[in-house]
Amino acid sequence: MLMYIYAVTGIPLFKEQTQYDAENLTYGKSFDGISNSFSTIFILLTVDHWYSLLEEGWKVPGLNKVACGAFVISWIILGAFIFRNLFVGFMVSNFKTIRSDFAKEFRHYLT
Repeated sequence: MLMYIYAVTGIPLFKEQTQYDAENLTYGKSFDGISNSFSTIFILLTVDHWYSLLEEGWKVPGLNKVACGAFVISWIILGAFIFRNLFVGFMVSNFKTIRSDFAKEFRHYLT
């Protein structure tokens, strides 16, 4: 749900960057629609190219640099550090449960 909120919020926030006609912008269309926005939010979740995205945004005149910086940094803090760690913890807990169930079943077959 939070990923959807950030994806939708990024579209108007980076509107000037998506409408800017420059040949040298690699991430110019990152928030051009909901599908591109989700893709970009997922890429930021992996903490990949976040600084390049911000750096290109700072080159675009009319883009609110503080709001865009706060947007990206807050998503990295919330998404990458908190939710990714919760996901990894959930997976480790499930694997631990599966391993203990498998060990019980294996002991049952040995006896």
